[in-house]
Amino acid sequence: MISFDDRLPVVREGSKNDRVHFFKYMSEGTAKIVLKNRTLQWSTTSQLNDPFEMQFDLSLKADKALVKERVLEQLWALYSGGQPVRAANPMGVMFEYLRANVRGLSKDYLFREFGPAIDEGLAIIEAKANPNTAELTPMFSLVKILSLTIRPDIPLMWSHYANSHRGIVMRLRSIPGLDSPM
Repeated sequence: MISFDDRLPVVREGSKNDRVHFFKYMSEGTAKIVLKNRTLQWSTTSQLNDPFEMQFDLSLKADKALVKERVLEQLWALYSGGQPVRAANPMGVMFEYLRANVRGLSKDYLFREFGPAIDEGLAIIEAKANPNTAELTPMFSLVKILSLTIRPDIPLMWSHYANSHRGIVMRLRSIPGLDSPM
């Protein structure tokens, strides 16, 4: 019996894959072509059957006042809380410094000082969202995707991709040293 969750015993450093197998659902006709040509089809985003797949709209649709309020509350929790700050970015480093060296700031003071910076950041996101979306959309149209799954026993996948349960699912073995089709 095949275990769908087998992992590779040794994974190359930096590798993102530790699975022994992946699976590809397909119709019987597609399976014959794959086996004859020994190739798999890489699809462009326009060929994907999900109209929302690889579609990006970077515009800010959230309630900016609510975002600002929640960010300020999180900053206050970082400053006033007892948990260590994960200083993974300049903001984290600054709050770790503030908490250790600048004691006694009030919540109102912190909100007044950081509120305008949050407003400015949200305005920048809003101003750059549409140009960034317009620039990224043509790039994503060139991306090719090979859709695989880690489970061969998903009824919905059989229905959608294996010709309403009349097709096959092909098991593909992972090659431990490769993390890319190149």
